[in-house]
Formats: sequence, C-alpha cells, structure tokens
Amino acid sequence: MQYSPHGCSKIRIENNVLILELAGSFNREGVKLVHNNVQSLINEQSPSKWSLIIFLEKHTLLTLEAIEDTRYFFLWSQKHGCEKVAYVAISSIQIDTTNLIFNNINIEKGFFKNIEDAKKWI
Repeated sequence: MQYSPHGCSKIRIENNVLILELAGSFNREGVKLVHNNVQSLINEQSPSKWSLIIFLEKHTLLTLEAIEDTRYFFLWSQKHGCEKVAYVAISSIQIDTTNLIFNNINIEKGFFKNIEDAKKWI
C-alpha cells in the first residue's frame, strides 16, 4: 500500500556542502522523497567530493522502514563522494538512531550544537 509522504524538508547547497533541514516524523515515502531530492541535486552539481549538514528538529523521527532506507541513502552517498555528515541540534534518541544507521558506513559523522561549528568541522 502506498502512503502519502510524511515529514517536512528544506534543502540548499553552499560550496559543495548540502544543507538539509528536517522536521516532523518521516515515513518511508517521506524519506524516499528527501533522498530523491538530494540525489537529484548531487547529480546536477556533480561534485567529486561533498559534505552534508543535517538539522533535525527536536521531534524529528523515522519509522523502522525509513531507517533502513536511510542506510541505503548513506551507502549511495558514500559511493558518490560524500565525505562528512554533520548533524546539528540533535537529541540523544536521534544520536542513537544515527549511530545505528551509520554502522558499517565509511562516512565521517559529527554532532554539533550550531551550524558554525558544523561548518568549521566540514
């Protein structure tokens, strides 16, 4: 059964750094929509190396199916030149979920309280 996408996102790119703002609860369809948008931007820009900054609103969560799809997205990102992922304003539950997603994925990740620190790290 096909469901409507849940979750809100904004995306922009600055100097080979993709900035993604996420809010709400994401189901599989919402996650796939975000991933398709990111992949389209990366395919259009064709950077050999790029990084990602992700803002997670306090109550942003993923369904179990969305977690698995997000693992596949980061495997795709790894193959397509993503070097680092910085998470900004992330809760302890979101950190645990992120660590689960990144298990066996060779992209460096970091957790930050503000975008300035995330940009310096990237």
